[in-house]
Amino acid sequence: MTTLRVPSLLPATALVLAFVLAARPAGAVQTRIIPIVANDVVYNPQDGMLYVSVPGLAPLYANTITRVNPVSGAIGPSVPIGSEPRKLALSSDGTALWVGLDGAGAIRKVDLGSFTAGPQFTLGSDPFVGPYFVDDMEVIPGAPNSVVVALRNQDTVRATWGSRPATTVSSVPP
Repeated sequence: MTTLRVPSLLPATALVLAFVLAARPAGAVQTRIIPIVANDVVYNPQDGMLYVSVPGLAPLYANTITRVNPVSGAIGPSVPIGSEPRKLALSSDGTALWVGLDGAGAIRKVDLGSFTAGPQFTLGSDPFVGPYFVDDMEVIPGAPNSVVVALRNQDTVRATWGSRPATTVSSVPP
């Protein structure tokens, strides 16, 4: 179970990470507050780490993907990722983390083995509503270089494979 709380000195969309460490007898739980601002967070069962998208306005680790050890509470390392990281999607094998970048209208993959960011893929734009942004995103199971992206501002599903630019694969009826 993950619990997120809005701090008073940060924008309403920023969240401070809090989570349940372990269940205790009779329903009691132990929680740990980690002092990091988060737009999104995923847990990787392969390495036991949390990965946090940290917004640009955060006082520390701004515009990064930051690794957090949920047991010790240790923060870092971080990888600079681009403007306003938000949505995260983890591959089924735990080797790749895809990141939606709201400031750039793009997506980018982080190789979790080397903890480095790959190339950035623009999601395009509409002449009337402007750039597209990630509404939701899922990595195709068994294919860490393939991700399906649902866009905001248009009912279209797009996918990208490896280093190829985003390609429309189907339209979703309104």
